[in-house]
Amino acid sequence: MTTQEMIDAFELDYDLNGSGAVAGFENDEILSFLNKAQKKITEDVFLRLGPNQLYSLIESSDLQLAGYDAEDSNEYIGTLPSDFLYYVSSKVIVTRSSAPILATATWVDCEIIDLNNSDNFVSSNMNNAIIINPFIFVIDNEFRIIKDDDTTIGVNVSTSAYSVKLKYIRLPLDMVIGGQASELSLKWHQDVVDLAVLNAMKITNDFRIRQSSNKSDK
Repeated sequence: MTTQEMIDAFELDYDLNGSGAVAGFENDEILSFLNKAQKKITEDVFLRLGPNQLYSLIESSDLQLAGYDAEDSNEYIGTLPSDFLYYVSSKVIVTRSSAPILATATWVDCEIIDLNNSDNFVSSNMNNAIIINPFIFVIDNEFRIIKDDDTTIGVNVSTSAYSVKLKYIRLPLDMVIGGQASELSLKWHQDVVDLAVLNAMKITNDFRIRQSSNKSDK
């Protein structure tokens, strides 16, 4: 659907499912509902079905590592893109002095780990972690790369900086009348409209929403 077609579908669905007692929304108000619903549908699709269902929103970026954590030289820090939503995969360039030895700087896949488990892989006087492929975890607006003592983060010759190739699901661009349409696959457009209508009916305290809620409480 075009943006205007999604607005038209919103108005039709609201008329069919609403009480009809609420005055019509302006286009910019409908767009606000649609854009918020689009972001929620993106999250729901990713969590239920994975990144392959959101191929239009998979972005690849070469990101620089700002450096390593002052408390641990094996933990490197980078800043996530402002439109980052969900992690898909990543690579980092390394050399390695123990098996498997990598004498030449090579791009290798990182392994995603949960933030709660990250401390288990940091080397200390009590724990000498062996990490064949560097780990990555995401926290707030940062990502962190964890390596072991035998692995060296290499410099990308094209940027002359430590870098990570990050593939991620980004936030969809807001729809604009006469301009940006929904970036989601067509098969999700009606879901976006349905959710936008539902949210609009809740905001306006529509009669049929109240009636449905009262029935479900019994």
